[in-house]
Formats: sequence, structure tokens, C-alpha cells
Amino acid sequence: MPKKKGAKLKKEYWTSPDGIAVIAQRMRSGLTVEELAKELQTTKQTIYTWAKNNKDLFDALHQNKDIADSVVENSLYKLANGFHYDETAPNGSVVTKYNPPQLGAIKLWLSNRQPQKWRDTQQIEVSGQVGVNRPFKNVSTEDLEDMIKKLRDKK
Repeated sequence: MPKKKGAKLKKEYWTSPDGIAVIAQRMRSGLTVEELAKELQTTKQTIYTWAKNNKDLFDALHQNKDIADSVVENSLYKLANGFHYDETAPNGSVVTKYNPPQLGAIKLWLSNRQPQKWRDTQQIEVSGQVGVNRPFKNVSTEDLEDMIKKLRDKK
């Protein structure tokens, strides 16, 4: 980051190849644009304005966010399906272990990928008539106001 302060110098650095490389790395690590803005001591809107005018910065923001999302999606996929992994035992030998599918990952994957089929809601059908008891149906507004006034006066 530049040693001198100032909005113009800040923009010049973060839209330069060196600044864009840092932004790309931070987005790959999973930051949101809001979190990136805090790190850069600027606002989310400023970053979007810079990116609108700089294709390399725009690409760095979006492509690296997609990379981070893909890494997480791949991890979720592995958790939903189960996977084998190697672990070194205390005696130094390598042992292949199996991590079985995780129910939470399966539910999350299916409810997001096929929401119509796997949504976590219940539909309840209600039939019959709903009756409404309206004891003051034939009483005028003026008479109701008088009744309320009398009840308040009793207190």
C-alpha cells in the first residue's frame, strides 16, 4: 500500500497491477467486498466505482470470489458424499481413513440445488368454514363509542 495518504494515491495503488494482485488474493481467501473495503480503509461503493472503470480490478473481484466459492462448494460436496483421506499414525505409517457423508451437508446441498423438491417447509391444507363471531355487528359506531366511554368512566 502507498506510504502517502490521500484518496487519489489510494485509488492509483489499488487500481495498479500490484494493488489488483493483493485484492485478488484477498478475494480468493474468502473476503466479501465489505470486508475488503474495511481492509483498504475505503467503502464498498468506492471499490465498485473503481472496478466499473477498471476491467482488471472488476475481473479480480468477481473471478476470485468465484474461486473462493468453488473451494467451499467442493468441500460441501465432499462432506455430502463422504471421502477418503490419508492420515499419518503415531508410528509413522500412513493410514487411509473414510469420512462418511454428513447429514447436514446433504440437506444443505439438496435444499439449495433442488429447492422445489427438497425445501424444508410443510404445506398444510385446511378445509371447512371459518366462522367469525361478531357480537356487535348491528351496533353503530356511535353506540360502541358510548359503551367504551361508560366502561372507562366506571374505572
